[in-house]
Formats: sequence, structure tokens, C-alpha cells
Amino acid sequence: MTYKNELSVGALEVFGFQIAELLYSYMSHLVAEPVKIAIYSSYSANYLMVLKNILHGIYKKKSVLIVEKIEDAEIVIADSAVNVNDHQVLFYFEDVHRIETWKKLAIYIQTVLIKRRTQLNI
Repeated sequence: MTYKNELSVGALEVFGFQIAELLYSYMSHLVAEPVKIAIYSSYSANYLMVLKNILHGIYKKKSVLIVEKIEDAEIVIADSAVNVNDHQVLFYFEDVHRIETWKKLAIYIQTVLIKRRTQLNI
């Protein structure tokens, strides 16, 4: 109502949509639990640190939480075969030096985050 006399109908619709998206994003960050990820590397301890540092650089702790125990994780990122429970997903991380592997991981994590937020029905 405040901007009704100051903006055109089209601009007001766009402005309203932007405000709604901003509120939806804010609410989903407050309500959604972070995705718990465990990292397991059988080849190199450096892989573990690289993965942790990059994931912490890309995602906020409110979105992605890196856990130490594989049993506590929803997603297990590993460079070899690892036994996971029924409620867990194993993401095979082929090679730290291949951009395609990073892209697949980012797409997968984003998909999980989007699904989780859309299930909130906000």
C-alpha cells in the first residue's frame, strides 16, 4: 500500500515478488536443518582438508554441516567404497583435481538443499 502511488502496477508486482522471494529465502534458512555431510578419504588426508575448506567456503553452516562420524551424516562423500545406512547417500568423489567431479558434487548438494526447502511448504 505504501508504494501504490509511487510505482507502476508492473513495477509494484515485480517489487512484491522480490519481497516475497526474500522472505521465503529468509524463512527457509531459519526453519531448514542443515544437510549433514561426512567426508571419508582412503587415499589422502589432504583430500579431506581440501573438501572441508571448499565446502565451508561455498555453503554457510546453516545450509551444510560437516560432521566427523559417518553414522551422523546424511551424505557421505568418499573416494572409495564405504558402507552407508539406508537413510544415507554415498557420493563417490572421483578426483579432487577434476572440475567435473566438483560440478557434480555442487549440483547434488544444491538439489538436496532445494528439495529440503521446498518440502517446508512455506
